[in-house]
Amino acid sequence: MAAWPGLSGLTCVVMMRIALRLLPPMGREQSWRAGHSSTSQRSSSVFVSANAAEYGAFLGEINIGKTLSTDVAQTTSQKEDNMEPLMLEIPNQSHQREFERVMDKWEALEDNIQPELMRRGNTSYDKWLEYCEDDRTIASMLSTHIPATLLFLVNRKQEILGGVVINHADTKHGHLHIGIVPWLRGKGYGTAMVALALKECQRKGIGTVHIVPNNQRNPAAIKTILNNGGYLLDEFVEDGRQFERYEILL
Repeated sequence: MAAWPGLSGLTCVVMMRIALRLLPPMGREQSWRAGHSSTSQRSSSVFVSANAAEYGAFLGEINIGKTLSTDVAQTTSQKEDNMEPLMLEIPNQSHQREFERVMDKWEALEDNIQPELMRRGNTSYDKWLEYCEDDRTIASMLSTHIPATLLFLVNRKQEILGGVVINHADTKHGHLHIGIVPWLRGKGYGTAMVALALKECQRKGIGTVHIVPNNQRNPAAIKTILNNGGYLLDEFVEDGRQFERYEILL
């Protein structure tokens, strides 16, 4: 990197990172479940009930269906007048009707639904819940083999506004992967969901969070990261595609 006259290379890097924080204008996904969401070749693991489920060090003693973040999203999105209280919840049976309503509408609008773990393919809701259970415990169907928890972003009416996946450990494609339903984008929900997810990461001892947007040319996604204090860390190429890795210090 060529330094500006009179400035060291390190100083230039610091100045560039500061500049990135000021840009007006985030998630991504790799191929998640082995065999992709639409296949039926998956583990037929027995569904574990809410009371018996143990999710390891990341989820501790939190049960399926328990609200993880009861905080109102204290983020820059609250600058909007009507930002409502939002919560993150692990998918459970009570979400079935709303999930099916949202996915029917979402699938009619987009093929590449993000995060990928939201995709239901041709499976029943009960089977999809089994996959979610496997993902956050033994991760037998995930290409990374690192447990990952899918959480719904819901409001007080229990309407599903989007989803976020939190990897229990860092991966090449980061910790967080998010998606807001198409008809609610641009309203600050992405920024709010990332803020809530960061609180969960912090509670579980993750001090540095990495996010790799799925699409480098997605200014709204990048803005979501920057709104939560993120900055561009580095770039890498995979399968001929260039990715940007952002970092958020908690």
